[in-house]
This record gives sequence, structure tokens and C-alpha cells, in this order.
Amino acid sequence: MFLGGSYISESVRTQLQLFLTAMMWGAAVGLAYDGLRILRRICQPPKWLYICQDILFWIAEALMIYRLMFKYDSGAIRSYTMFGMITGMALYLWVFGRWLVPVISRGIKAVIKFIKKIFKGIFKLFRILLRPFYRILRFLGKKFLKKPGFLRKIQNSSVKLLKKKSKKGRMGVVENNSE
Repeated sequence: MFLGGSYISESVRTQLQLFLTAMMWGAAVGLAYDGLRILRRICQPPKWLYICQDILFWIAEALMIYRLMFKYDSGAIRSYTMFGMITGMALYLWVFGRWLVPVISRGIKAVIKFIKKIFKGIFKLFRILLRPFYRILRFLGKKFLKKPGFLRKIQNSSVKLLKKKSKKGRMGVVENNSE
């Protein structure tokens, strides 16, 4: 009956619980920092962005830690809670951080590579399926574009049709006289 017995006073028991909780917070901070490290390995941002990410990360973590300390210890920053957080983070990074970041990074990169191959295959399939239609359109385009007056006739007939409809009050047409 170490924690629940009469061997330890209530204040020491509370401090020990706060120390163990601080170690868990430290491990949580280590896990969050590993998430940032994994993101950096996958995205590979420029070096200057590393500094900005670290500053923002530690500001966010400091606010979270202060909030937790305020909740559990009335905002008092005690040396044993700081030591507990540092110990928890160091233990987490030493035990899990060595292998967790490389393994997860490689796994995510492999998944991304696999998804890219799937999309490349799908696009290649679409190109193969659409190739006959492209050849037909290219043939028709060459046939009609050889006659320079063909497009002009289409343009003039569509302008006449639009003018006729505009006189009936169905729509307005603005003529372009920039030729």
C-alpha cells in the first residue's frame, strides 16, 4: 500500500501523482514532436521553415503545459513537474523515438509511392482508352483547319443567328469591331 497507505503523507502523494502525470505529459510532448519530425521527413520543407515550426511548436506546447499545470497545481511551476516532463519526454524519445519516426516515415512514404503508382496507372489507362477519340479529333481538326474560310463561316453564321435573336428581344449581343 505504497500510494494509498499511511506511509506517505497526502501532500507527498499528491506531488508524486503530479510528478508521474508530468512524466506522461512529457511523453505526450515527445509523441507530438515525433509527429512533427515525421511530417518533416515526408514533406521536406526548407531549412528556414524548421525554425518557424520549432518556435510555433514550443509556444503551443508551453501554453498547453501551463494550462495543465494550472488545472492540476493551480498554475505553480514546480521543479519536480518540470523534471518529470523532461524525464518523460527523454524516456519517450530514447525508447520509442529512435525507431518510431523512421519506421512510420518509411511506411507513409511507401503508401504515398503506392498511391502515386495507382494514379499513374489509371491515367495511363485513360490515355490508352481515349487515344482513338484523340486521333479522330486530330484528323477532323486537320481536315477542317486546312480550309481557312471554314471557321470564318461558322463565326459569321453564329453572329447572324445571335443578331436575329437579339432583334426578337431574347438576348443582347455586343459586337466586336476590333478587326
